[in-house]
Parts: sequence; C-alpha cells; structure tokens
Amino acid sequence: MRGVLLVRNKMEFRALGSRCPHYGAPLSKGVLRGHRLRCPWHGSCFNIRTGDIEEYPSLDSLPCFKVISVEDGKVFVTAKKKVLTIPAATSLVGVAALTCAETLRQEGFTGRIIMATKEKHAPYDKSKLSKEMNLKAEDIYLRKPEFLCAHGIELWTEKEVQKQLRSVLSGWFCSCHGEGIDVNVCHLQTPEDSSKVLELASGKNLVIVGASFIDLFLSGRGKDSPGGGCRFLLAADLPGTYKAAAMSVVDKEEFPFQKTLGPQIGGFVLKMLQSKGVKFYMKKELHELKGKDGKVSHATEVSELLFLGDTPLKLRCIPVPMSRLSPPTSRPSCFLHMQTNIPNVFAAGDVVSFPVALLNGEHSSIHHQQVAEAHGSIAAFNMLKKQKELHTVPFFWTTMLGRSIHYAGRMGQREKKRAQLDGFVTAAASLNCDPTVSLIAEVLYLGKRISKEEAE
Repeated sequence: MRGVLLVRNKMEFRALGSRCPHYGAPLSKGVLRGHRLRCPWHGSCFNIRTGDIEEYPSLDSLPCFKVISVEDGKVFVTAKKKVLTIPAATSLVGVAALTCAETLRQEGFTGRIIMATKEKHAPYDKSKLSKEMNLKAEDIYLRKPEFLCAHGIELWTEKEVQKQLRSVLSGWFCSCHGEGIDVNVCHLQTPEDSSKVLELASGKNLVIVGASFIDLFLSGRGKDSPGGGCRFLLAADLPGTYKAAAMSVVDKEEFPFQKTLGPQIGGFVLKMLQSKGVKFYMKKELHELKGKDGKVSHATEVSELLFLGDTPLKLRCIPVPMSRLSPPTSRPSCFLHMQTNIPNVFAAGDVVSFPVALLNGEHSSIHHQQVAEAHGSIAAFNMLKKQKELHTVPFFWTTMLGRSIHYAGRMGQREKKRAQLDGFVTAAASLNCDPTVSLIAEVLYLGKRISKEEAE
C-alpha cells in the first residue's frame, strides 16, 4: 500500500500519488510552485489538479484522488484500493521516439505509427547500461512490446532508413580516428556492449576514455547493491562479484564533468574517485593503440606512460582525438516546434541542435534523456498542427559513491561571457543538496532571473 500526498494550494486541497512514477522519489520533498509539483530527484513535473506530466523524464502521470470533505482539521479522500497498491515506479526514463509515439496516441491520432531502430530491442533505459551491467535487455525495456502493440505502435527492429533520408532522419555518424580501435577496445551503446564490457573487464586492467557521466558511472558506481545488480569496483575493502583489477580514466579536460558541472564539483569527484583507487590521466588523449592477438600492447607518441599491469599505454598531450565522435557536418537544426527546414520533417533527441531559451535562443545540442523526451512530445503536438513550442529546463542527475549530483540549466559560450558581465544565473549544480537544484530549475522555468547576490 503506497501513501497519498496531500497538497494545499492556497485554500484548495489536492490528493495525489506520493511517489514519482519515474524512480519512486518522495514527492513530499519536491518543489511546489502554483499548480506544478517538481520531483526532487530527476526534475519531473506534474500538474497537481490533473496529475498530468508537465516536464519529463517520467513517462507516466500521477494518480489523482478525490477530496470529498474537510472536517475538524481532517481531510477525507476516496481512492480505489487497486490504484493504491500499484508499484510506485511504473516506468523508467523515456526516449524521443517513444515519447513522440505515445503523445500522438494520447492526443487522439489514430493513423499508423512506426518506430524503426537498427537495434534488436524495444526502447530501453540506456542509463542502466553503465549502472547495472548484468541486466538483460528485457529487464530495462521502457515499454514492453505488448504495450506498444496494444496501442497500435509498430516497432521495426534491425532496420535502417534509406541513404537519401539518412542525413535528415538519423543525424550524423560515429567516426573513429587513429589506429587500433579493434584491439580489445569496447564502446558502450547497447545492452550487448554492456555485457561485453562486463565480461572482458572483470579482473582486468581497465582504461576508460572520457570523464563525463557514462564514463564515470563505470568507475564511480562500483559495488554490489541490494537488488541492484553487479557493478565494477576497485576498492579492495568492498566486496563485489565483478571487479576490475585496476581502473584508469583518460580525458583531455583538467577535471571530470568540467564542461557540464564546472571545475569545483569536477575537482571533488576527481579526489573522491582517486581515494577509491581510480587513476586519472587528465589533459591527455590516446592517439594510437597497437596490439597483438587482439589485445592492446601500447600506443604511440610518448609524453606520459599509463601502465596496464606491466604493459605501458603511451599518451600524448597534443589533442588528437581517438575513438571520439567527429564534429557533425549536417546536424539537424530545428526550430522550437522541432520542425526542420524541410516541411513535415521533424527531429528530436541527441542529434538535434535547437534554440535554447536559457542561452537567449543560441542553438545547442543537449545529450540528455529528459530533453529528448521533451523534444519527442513537442514534435508530436506539432505533427498534429497544435502549434506548441518547446519550453524546458535541462535537468541532469547522477549518484556516485553514495553522493547525489544535480545540475539544471545550460551554459553556452556567450552565456559564460555574459554571466561574467551581468552576474545572472543560467545554470546551477549541487552535491548532496537536494532539492536545491529542483527549486532553481523551477525558477528558471518561470523565466525569472537569479542574480549572483541572490545565489550566494
């Protein structure tokens, strides 16, 4: 039996589900502004009158219950027992295509909907690929194939769009530079990749190229948790079925998360992971890998040596990228309706560059699921000619070694310069300080400005 959240807005009482449908966060610790309730963990927003989603990443609305009377300081509510016993976390994180398809159906579209993917699976929670690597793909599906079928949404797996449409529909491609990307080097994109990394890295010396969210999940969420699956672990004093013997992180920036969270939080994360045995090689990039019998032996261009057991990997300081995404030549650019410059063609998700309100309309791409879901929903509304503009505040989150990190907003190059001049906040980050960033996100969503003095 789950609880009911009672909300008083002025002199009006509302009764809602007490847990966020996304990951079960207690909404009593969230932020209430007018008729919007924001989750303290991941920033999902709900209308307290209807329970409807007003900001993702939750895929499901909040259940609402009828307030029948208020007598002698007591509020009486009616609810069906079946609703109260439904598990709180009914869905996970969504993706642009899935949100678009569901929004089309919710808004009354009865025509044919096709979701095509080159993968083998229905849409799944990609964050689990680095957090709980022993899970099967079926365990992390956002919606089961039966759900999609029941709502008339066709799922085409292992399919790719035609070449002439590829630049419009799938954006740009992953291009790897340098030699040696096939010698025991893995990327993390699919459930199959996750299983491969788990198998190959257990008991081995592991090098992670990159120091952002997905990369550091591998190094920072490394212990067995109750019911949470097996994760990588370096610290010898913590038990774990799957352990990397040693772990090193290579990145061209000075601190982890530097471009997103800034040097202060990045520096704290660096020290926190170093204390657990993770070695960092910052302001460096791998240039070339050489191997024998399918295994890495060394890399070219010496400036500092990174040892894998007795085998050195050589790093160079000159920023020549290896195994990184190449800059896009034709990244789809969208307007606030998520429509491209081609009539009746919409784009959403990581591949899209779009005008960001917090950057005064400057175009940017934001690689995060919450934003992708907002894209998908807005695209659906405008496919139906309902003329709805994108209005969202990017909200990032992660947990590392038991500490929560939250970030809301966006900082572009022009905004960094402008912030130095006029001293107004366009983004905020916190470490173990919930729900501060949820509150700031709500203020930014309302279009209000926060001065440097107010922030301090």
